[in-house]
Amino acid sequence: MTPWLVFLAGLGAGPDLPPVSALLDCARETDITLVAAHRAGGFASGVPENSLAGIRAAAELGAAFAEVDLRETADGEIVLMHDVTLDRTTTGTGAVSDYTLDQLRQFFVVDLNGTETGEPIPTLEDAFATAREAGIYLELDLKGISPERAAQIVRDANMSAHSIIIVYDADDAAPIQAVSREIGISLPFADRERVLNSELDFLRW
Repeated sequence: MTPWLVFLAGLGAGPDLPPVSALLDCARETDITLVAAHRAGGFASGVPENSLAGIRAAAELGAAFAEVDLRETADGEIVLMHDVTLDRTTTGTGAVSDYTLDQLRQFFVVDLNGTETGEPIPTLEDAFATAREAGIYLELDLKGISPERAAQIVRDANMSAHSIIIVYDADDAAPIQAVSREIGISLPFADRERVLNSELDFLRW
């Protein structure tokens, strides 16, 4: 398995949770394992993946992070969705990018059994609010959204100190740090020398 390196900088103030950098420092110093709920749900009936119910359930189960997938709508809004299409995880059909946010509101997310839950497709803004209320950090996996834009959205939502953005190449990490050094960056540490010789600012564990 490829090891992962989390890049951190800054200890900014936040609404309820300590900064993610402080959490990871604590985990390192005390040698504890932190759990992330993949796709923030999909692990039980009535708890759809990439849903607000999933974020809440992950927090109740004690996960430190809820990992969510981000896609863009036809009118430039950001929603939680793993697949290119709506078919598998919602009551809708077709590509997410073919619908405006208002059009997407007619559909609902379904659980792992395909049962409609009554929860609309959540926006990233919804996810931020729910994460704040539930006391859990968000880990953002970008599906066709640039790292720079994702970082700007996180910064503008005042969630820099409480979010991690996943990237898969060192070149995609620099634009995030250019926006905010408070945002955590999750990067596969496959090319060790390339990462260590980059201009990225990170804590060397």
